[in-house]
Amino acid sequence: MNPSTVVLLVIAVVSAVLAYVVWVVLPRRLAVNMDSSVFTFSKAIELRCAPLSLVNERIVNLCMLTGRQLGLSPKQLRDLEHAARLRNIGLVTVPWKTMNGPFVLARSAESSKEFAQHPAVGASMLKLVPTLRHLSWIVEYHKDPRAAEYAPIQCHIIHVVMHYVEGVQVIDHTEMVDQLLVRSGTEFEAPVVEALLSVLPSESAVVSSPEVVSR
Repeated sequence: MNPSTVVLLVIAVVSAVLAYVVWVVLPRRLAVNMDSSVFTFSKAIELRCAPLSLVNERIVNLCMLTGRQLGLSPKQLRDLEHAARLRNIGLVTVPWKTMNGPFVLARSAESSKEFAQHPAVGASMLKLVPTLRHLSWIVEYHKDPRAAEYAPIQCHIIHVVMHYVEGVQVIDHTEMVDQLLVRSGTEFEAPVVEALLSVLPSESAVVSSPEVVSR
């Protein structure tokens, strides 16, 4: 084998290794780092708002089960999980006493306004982070997807799942399901409601705390 052939083989091997690192290893590491960062942000928000810790993981898990049932792609599922975890990031601007205060009906009009604004605030925060900017649309409209000109499917999933999980904190499962079915096709996307109801039997975690979560 002549020297030039050896050199070409070495170059080819090095190029293949570099390509593998750039296209496989680095993206995987970035994905893991991103997942860890999003999870950390989510837990930090829970520490500021105790009621969130009661239902947050269940909301995320049910969102993922529902998304898979609907046939979302791996990319869509990843965005769904990240958006579900970051949906309340705007609460960092809400005073601690407001988030951990009395039942929502007893809160002042100012406190209610602060809560109502947190999706938009959270979306504005995410737009400042290039790697999270694509989630801002989901976070901004997850509480009212129909207010958007176009809401991604992840918005509708989070909206329906949140309504169910938070609802069963104060009423029983059967009544909550009836509410979803009555509002299916109007306030809630019918395929999303159907998908959620189909995965509920396979979901083992049941939240039974009577405390109301209001966001």
